[in-house]
Amino acid sequence: MAVHDFEDTTGSALDLVETSFLSLTESPGGLGVNGADFPGLADRWFGLRELRVEMTRPQASWATRNAVWVFLLAARDVDAWKVAAVGMAMPALRHIAATLAPVYRGEAADLDAEVLTGFIDVYAGLPAGTRGIPGRLA
Repeated sequence: MAVHDFEDTTGSALDLVETSFLSLTESPGGLGVNGADFPGLADRWFGLRELRVEMTRPQASWATRNAVWVFLLAARDVDAWKVAAVGMAMPALRHIAATLAPVYRGEAADLDAEVLTGFIDVYAGLPAGTRGIPGRLA
């Protein structure tokens, strides 16, 4: 088999982070939060997969979304929570990449990497306690 005969199955940077997020949030024992710590959430355990779905619902208040991101920003020194933050942002990151794709002249995987890099740069540069985080990250 020639070197060029195999298929690259590694996926884009966004695909790889999504795979890591899904692994970190696998039940039982996956990453999650107590909903009582966030306005508008029920007083129970939320796995991050479920929380991500909740945050994308139109009914999710700005206060709830902001509180979740303040928490994720405070937890960013722990590697697992860095991946969790990118995973929580994945719906928005995929939307951004899809919006840019028609005018991007490079490879789709390169665009995904640029979107991811941009998110990480902004996320890493936000001071702890920053408010209005969802708008700054999108």
